[in-house]
Amino acid sequence: MRFNFPKRLLLISSCLVVALLAAAPAAEESIRVRNDTLLEQVEQDWRYPETGYSGRGRTGSIRTLVQHAEASYDKVWQHYADRCGFDQRFDEGLFVLGREVDDTVYLVDDRRSRTDGKRTQTFFVCNAPNHSVTVILEPQSDDATGILMTITVR
Repeated sequence: MRFNFPKRLLLISSCLVVALLAAAPAAEESIRVRNDTLLEQVEQDWRYPETGYSGRGRTGSIRTLVQHAEASYDKVWQHYADRCGFDQRFDEGLFVLGREVDDTVYLVDDRRSRTDGKRTQTFFVCNAPNHSVTVILEPQSDDATGILMTITVR
């Protein structure tokens, strides 16, 4: 049996469409698994050590984590400053700094009280090619710090 060219093209096109439709869920699953793995890796790299979660949520490729560190604000601040590669020390003053290493940009932004000039909040940001992390620190007492972290993978 001989097919003419238009019928062959139609048959081949139909087969390709069916194959693509069949492969789409597998591709979505592969992306989801990659995102899950990356989210877990980034979370482990960025979470404050020896601290549990008081809240944790996820929507698609975005994860939000709330931690309560039994550590002073300056200690937690220094941990994240070191994690971002900043040489500055907590007691040197307030900072708004940025740095770039390869394709990753880091930022620290201290917010201060208008009444006493002390830090009231600090933002640490990491924007890498395949993920972004935002860490917000807030002092809760002399020896406790609140940590809110948002991770986005792409």
